Amino acid sequence: MSLKDKTRREEYRKQYYLKNKEHIIAQHREYNAKNKERFKERNQIRSKKYYLENKEQLDAKNKLWHEQHKEQCKKYYKRHHQKNKEKRNMFSKEYGKNWRQENKEYIKAYSEQQKEYIKKRTRIYQITHKKEVNARNQTWSKTDKGKLSTLKRTELRRAKQLQAPGIFSIQEWKDLKKKFDFSCPACGRSEPEIKLSIDHIIPLTKGGSNDISNLQPLCSSCNSRKRDYARMWNPKGQMEIIFQGGIKK
Repeated sequence: MSLKDKTRREEYRKQYYLKNKEHIIAQHREYNAKNKERFKERNQIRSKKYYLENKEQLDAKNKLWHEQHKEQCKKYYKRHHQKNKEKRNMFSKEYGKNWRQENKEYIKAYSEQQKEYIKKRTRIYQITHKKEVNARNQTWSKTDKGKLSTLKRTELRRAKQLQAPGIFSIQEWKDLKKKFDFSCPACGRSEPEIKLSIDHIIPLTKGGSNDISNLQPLCSSCNSRKRDYARMWNPKGQMEIIFQGGIKK
């Protein structure tokens, strides 16, 4: 094909496009919509390949553009963040949860190394954001998980004051309540009619441990009536009196 023919063909294509511009654009849009997923995957591969081949050049170009358009970038990021707030929060929570699961040992080691710094930073945040922290703590304490956590902290503090050995987890306490069918074995009433509290079978003041084996769920009134006696109820509601030599039914 001669140069003259090529020029003539290019000119014809140009004229044809200008005459039928709207029709051609509509066709392209329709075709792209039908093949959206295929094009998306293809474009991602192409973009990634191009970026890896021109990484330094593109990074320098992007950095320069961001420095020249700082205010424009700030406005865009702010607008984008507000528009996608829920989506971003969900992604951040999910990402954070997965990251913590995968890096437990690193977090543990870092927490030990930076113990004083973390304590100081937390204290500063609590002082500067007092209202937010109090509101969040109040909301948390009203949830089931928050109530259980508060209950456990209270018992741990008591055990520490009395130098009692042993510790239990929230899951162990849940399993124990389930074993007793979420009922008080002393009076037979069940949740939510009553609220089950932690009772030490052998009281901490009498040398009992804070281990799950020394715990039983009792309602507040039955727990108060028991006082500091060593009494135990089985899941059937039968009382057993503990004495130094063993168990007396």
